[in-house]
Amino acid sequence: MMPGMLGWFKMTPETSLEDIEWMLSLSAGFDAGYGFVTSREAIEGNGRAGEILSLLSRWETARMADVFSEDQKERLKSRDQEFHLDELPSGGWSLTPVSVHIFRRFNKDRQPGEPEHSLFEFESSQGEGQAAFILTAEGGALSNITFSLDNNPPVSTSIRLDAGYSIVYRGGSSVKVLSPSWQEIQTLPFDASSVTLSAGQHEISFQSDQDGDAEAAVKLEIRIADESEEIPPSRNSGAM
Repeated sequence: MMPGMLGWFKMTPETSLEDIEWMLSLSAGFDAGYGFVTSREAIEGNGRAGEILSLLSRWETARMADVFSEDQKERLKSRDQEFHLDELPSGGWSLTPVSVHIFRRFNKDRQPGEPEHSLFEFESSQGEGQAAFILTAEGGALSNITFSLDNNPPVSTSIRLDAGYSIVYRGGSSVKVLSPSWQEIQTLPFDASSVTLSAGQHEISFQSDQDGDAEAAVKLEIRIADESEEIPPSRNSGAM
């Protein structure tokens, strides 16, 4: 008789859109509420606060309207699969599964003759399209960043990323440099063909100059959207 509860979730200036939507998709899957804690300082300090609050409203409206099928709820419960929810002009919803692959390159000493670049591999089941990515400096600054996905044109920039700063690509013809609190610092042109991929095995070659101790790292998060599923405004829509 008691409604389900996930627990408490705190929004800080550093809380990301991706973290919020991960929590909200779990909430929808388990049909469970949550305690959401924030402050005026956190909202004013987070560069994506407006989008975060919109996501909260969107997911809660859909969850309370019970629009997700039992199969969708089961998939939404996964901690390894992420999802994005859009509201359609028709009043319905669009649910998009997102596969996430995370790699870290640590600032270790390399032996003479050891390659300066690091290689990472992952497999994607999605069809041809553009991947999104978030590249973050963890624990130390980065400069002279270069990475390439398969045989695509390399992504390369001479800008310096201080610790906690990120380069974020979510589609289109530009990337954004964001602060640790997701404030937009700079917008740079970007060739989307650099992150074009199809289903199958993929390889990433990565290189950068890094500051900091051996725990400092560059974090590269590859995000691949699958085909969206359209959901009516209500599961009873169209019923006779």
